[in-house]
Amino acid sequence: MPESVTSAQRRQAERFVMLASMASYLVTWNPLVRPNGLEVFPDDDYRQTMRALAGGIVVRDRWSVSNNWKVIQKGDRVYLLRQRKDRGIVGSALVQGDPFQETHWDGTPGKLTWYVPIEWERLFEIEERILIARLKELDSTQDWEPNGSGISIRNPKRLERLCDERWDHPFVSPEEGGYRRGKEGRRIAVLVSRYERDPRLRTECIAKWGCKCAVCDFEFEECYGAIGQDFIHVHHLVPLGDIGAEHDIDPVSDMRPVCPNCHAMLHRSVDPANVQGLRRSIARRRRRSFTSAH
Repeated sequence: MPESVTSAQRRQAERFVMLASMASYLVTWNPLVRPNGLEVFPDDDYRQTMRALAGGIVVRDRWSVSNNWKVIQKGDRVYLLRQRKDRGIVGSALVQGDPFQETHWDGTPGKLTWYVPIEWERLFEIEERILIARLKELDSTQDWEPNGSGISIRNPKRLERLCDERWDHPFVSPEEGGYRRGKEGRRIAVLVSRYERDPRLRTECIAKWGCKCAVCDFEFEECYGAIGQDFIHVHHLVPLGDIGAEHDIDPVSDMRPVCPNCHAMLHRSVDPANVQGLRRSIARRRRRSFTSAH
């Protein structure tokens, strides 16, 4: 008798098919375009999104496409190409659904344009961008300075490898999925469930508890200066994966700010909610170290 295929196994197989068949496109960002005097995607908003991703928050957005809107589909990857100023690729996202039409981003009444819903995978400091010159070395036949957004990438695997080699992926907590290139060069897919997070809950948690780790008291800004400002992970005392369904969360009683190290250790512990227990364990070890040193 053949083994029955569970729904989880079926979803996993479908995910592998999606990853194997995904196409890739360039979406463009011109920071010098300012309809009505306002930036479409200000650098401050970009950095805020970048910090949110680094802190483990799922960030969804939309992006305009003037090319290939008939063929772009869920599961495809888009690379964000910054133009005109500090040109180069600065990040990537996965398409979350079918293209749709809405009011043009320049705000002109009655004017429509096509958008794709995306979930950001990674965004990096502008200074770490992949320069146009390097992209032309990668593939001289590709148009790396397109006039419109949504241009198809001819050799997506080359660009994917370059991005993986150039950028380290941000920390992925045990309850989230991601893709990572190992030092040996073999790319592995981590297929786990992902649970949507509301960024407003993170904001309210930090407003109450601050950006200091609730376990070890580490504070990134105090140690690293301005680049560490507002950086902290937010830990769900009851992991979302243990609940497995949409539910109400109190950001004050159900969440705590923690550094990435303590975040990982909490998820390795028997009781991920026991923040105070891990805090006491660290304190005991510190006391023993101090005593033995003196």
